[in-house]
Amino acid sequence: MHVLQIAWEYPPHIVGGLGRHVADLVPALIEHDVTVTVITPQLRGGESFERQQQITICRVAIPPLDTDDFPGFVHHAGRHLEHAAHALFPGGRPDLIHVHDWLTAEVGITLKHHWRVPLIATIHATERGRGRGDLNGHRAQHINDLEWRLTYEAWRVIVCSHFMARQIREYFTTPPDKIDVISNGVHIPPQPFETPAEWVAFRRRFA
Repeated sequence: MHVLQIAWEYPPHIVGGLGRHVADLVPALIEHDVTVTVITPQLRGGESFERQQQITICRVAIPPLDTDDFPGFVHHAGRHLEHAAHALFPGGRPDLIHVHDWLTAEVGITLKHHWRVPLIATIHATERGRGRGDLNGHRAQHINDLEWRLTYEAWRVIVCSHFMARQIREYFTTPPDKIDVISNGVHIPPQPFETPAEWVAFRRRFA
């Protein structure tokens, strides 16, 4: 199976949990003999193209856009991510598209219909949740509308907690049998401290 991951964050560009989630998800998929292509905007360095074993990473340079409208910039970037996807699959297509949050919703939906392949969406957070139940202004409403459309277009919706599953059902009327709760899994080094002295110092600080 070949999975196309489209994510706004991927190392070295990590803003929050989304980037770390995708970074640790990719090698876990490889362990299950899944081939993975990652497409992400090149917002904070990193090689434009990397390929190692079953992983291909494409960081797409996004031309500047003279606007303070972040959703507008996301839409602008999405067009470039879409072009990169077509270039990476000339005459072919992946078996599955996986996008994360509203930031890559439009490109994922467009490619789903073009290639006619299943779309999976992981929702890490919602705009209404960030607003504590409210949608304050046009921008928040626009993002909320994209989130609704993503949950509608996706074949499956993944969330990381039962709390988020309730939000998705309540905010977007997503059918419960379409939602999968899969807890975050990140790589934790077996020994996070290089020396016993570091462990003792940590214990003294927090224990």
